[in-house]
Amino acid sequence: MRVYVDTSALLRRVLATDAHALAAERYLAGRHAAGDTLESSVLARIETERALRARRLPDGYDLAAAVDAALAGLEIVALTEEVAHTAAAIGPDVLRSLDAIHVATAQLDQVDALVTYDRRQAAAAAANGLTVVTPDA
Repeated sequence: MRVYVDTSALLRRVLATDAHALAAERYLAGRHAAGDTLESSVLARIETERALRARRLPDGYDLAAAVDAALAGLEIVALTEEVAHTAAAIGPDVLRSLDAIHVATAQLDQVDALVTYDRRQAAAAAANGLTVVTPDA
């Protein structure tokens, strides 16, 4: 099984300590243990680091280690011309550009599931034929 993991789910690995974060980590660990391929776009690395930089992190916080922890066990998919072209054309028309890149990448890689906590992205993924998973507590 191929599982695409978006940035909203990855950030829960390093930022959140609530029940959703634990559910997300359990789901990802379970998929990994089952031998499934976990993947995300190179965009997730950028978004994850930018999101962490935007927070008031404590002195001594190891940003690089946090980004690596968020992406641990994932295959990183390149942002290709095909992804860019697909993302530009994918519906709905009001879908934000970065979400369109995630959905297009997952669609082109023919993943079995897309893991996200982003409602707009989830709706767009489902509308484009992807199975959406939002691990819940």
